[in-house]
Amino acid sequence: MKKTRKIFYFTLIEIICCIVILAFALTSLVVAANQNMIKVLTSGLAVKGVIAAESKLEEYRIKPWNEIPPSESGALIPSETESFQYEMTSEATQNEYGNFLHIVFKVTFPASYTSKKNGFILETDIAIPKNESKKVEDSIRDNGNSKKP
Repeated sequence: MKKTRKIFYFTLIEIICCIVILAFALTSLVVAANQNMIKVLTSGLAVKGVIAAESKLEEYRIKPWNEIPPSESGALIPSETESFQYEMTSEATQNEYGNFLHIVFKVTFPASYTSKKNGFILETDIAIPKNESKKVEDSIRDNGNSKKP
């Protein structure tokens, strides 16, 4: 007696369904990997920008308070003029602890190779010496908008 083997083949519809499922799965994996790579690159740019911004803020902290301009902007890293742009504004403020020069430092950098921009803001206060605080109080009182003298 001869045993016959039954051989099962996939039908064309089953093969097409398998290809469609694999295409969706692989596409979603590639998109997820691409998004993660963009986030990694953006994080690297942000870290580079924060380091450069902190060194620029340190330059302002070293200067005497009356030599810091009310506003300034430009390239944060001279070799990458298109990448890292900054805007700095400063104003004299007064609170219960004394007189301070409040500096707001905004940095923008490209998120990726698209036109989107990312950015961050650093803020710091520079204490104004007590012997010069009378000048600041007068300027705050005279200029209702708290501009630096």
